[in-house]
Amino acid sequence: MKRDTRFLPGRSGNPAGRKPNAKSKSGDLRRALAADLPAVIAAVIKAAKSGDVAAASLVLSRCLAPVRASALPVELPALADAQGIAAQSRVIRAAVSAGLLSPTDAATLVALLAQAADIERDALDDEDETTPEPVKITRRVVDAGIAENE
Repeated sequence: MKRDTRFLPGRSGNPAGRKPNAKSKSGDLRRALAADLPAVIAAVIKAAKSGDVAAASLVLSRCLAPVRASALPVELPALADAQGIAAQSRVIRAAVSAGLLSPTDAATLVALLAQAADIERDALDDEDETTPEPVKITRRVVDAGIAENE
C-alpha cells in the first residue's frame, strides 16, 4: 500500500540533521558587520543629529519604547447630566476639542456608549414584549366515586 505522505510518521525528514559547526548566511553577515558596527552606529547617529529623519527614526525606535495610550481615569462630570446617548457623545467630542481627552480615549468611550445603548434597547424590548397568560392545565379526575360535573 502506497502512502500519500512524503515522510513516515515518527521519522525525521532530515535524519542526518544539520552538520555540526555549519555556518548560516545570517551568521556570516553578523560576523562581517561586527568589526564595522561601531563605525556604522556612529554614522547613523551623526546623520540623525544632522537632520536625517530616517536615521533619527531608526535611532529612536531602537532606544526608546513606543508611546502607549494613557490608562489614566477620565472624569467627565457633565456626562452624567447629559440626557441620551447623542448628548453624551457631544460632551465627549467637546472634551476632545478642549484637549481634556485624547481621540483614542474618546473613541473608546463612544464605543462603550453604543454598547450601553444596545443593552438599554434590548432591556426595553424585553419589557415591551407581552407575555401571554399562563395556560391553566387541568386534569380530569376519573374515578368511579367522583362525577365529572361536581
